[in-house]
Amino acid sequence: MARILRASPIPLLPIMAQALAMGDELHGRQTAAGLLFRNAVLERLVHLRGNAPETPALLAYLDTAEFHFLHVAMAAAKVIADRADSVPGSSIVTAMAMNEKEFAVRVSGLPGQWFRAPLPPISGFPGRIMAPWTPADLGYSGGDSLIMETLGLGGAAAAAAPALSPVSVGTPAQMMELTSSLYAVASSEHPTMRIPALGGRGVPWGMDAAAIVERRLVPPVHIGATLRSGGLAGAIYFTPPLQPFIDAIERLQSIV
Repeated sequence: MARILRASPIPLLPIMAQALAMGDELHGRQTAAGLLFRNAVLERLVHLRGNAPETPALLAYLDTAEFHFLHVAMAAAKVIADRADSVPGSSIVTAMAMNEKEFAVRVSGLPGQWFRAPLPPISGFPGRIMAPWTPADLGYSGGDSLIMETLGLGGAAAAAAPALSPVSVGTPAQMMELTSSLYAVASSEHPTMRIPALGGRGVPWGMDAAAIVERRLVPPVHIGATLRSGGLAGAIYFTPPLQPFIDAIERLQSIV
């Protein structure tokens, strides 16, 4: 993979934009994005006359690694979000993350500062847990994948992925209502990453912590339901706590 990418880098935003049009929201579902990425790798292998001994293993991995593109997209999202950091007075959200105990956010005007709150019990979240597991078997799937919702993707772009309705807010119609509501807490719409079900509107782009606090509307998250013992047991729909956004805005206002 490294040899291929050094010879011919793969632009990720066009893949992400096309995948949104094909039913992905780029967190809970990256089926289309994974296929598009694999095709891009294949095109480069043909161009490079790729016959390295590792090539079959690479293609087999891309065939079976359902969430590979999520990790690629997370890296891209982190690069994009970091470009919005350190703008004096800005309340744009530049990161959301969580571990097994806490959820935390950062905003542009307070670089490097995390604002935290305890996580609620996982048993109360909607979603789908595969038999034979129950919510008691789950641990939080903490980490950085919430960077996708930071950009307005994932749960925030639920309208793009009606196939996820059983593990999201509800019906496809409710998913459209959810995404539509989030434009009120976003600074803009993305010019190329668009959602066909919403008439081609761009995803809600640049989440504004001040608007989130004013409207008490936190961007939701599509996240995997991870077993305490390891592995994936399904997916859940998670609404982060509001308090870290309140704390961030109060701190920001105190120094402006």
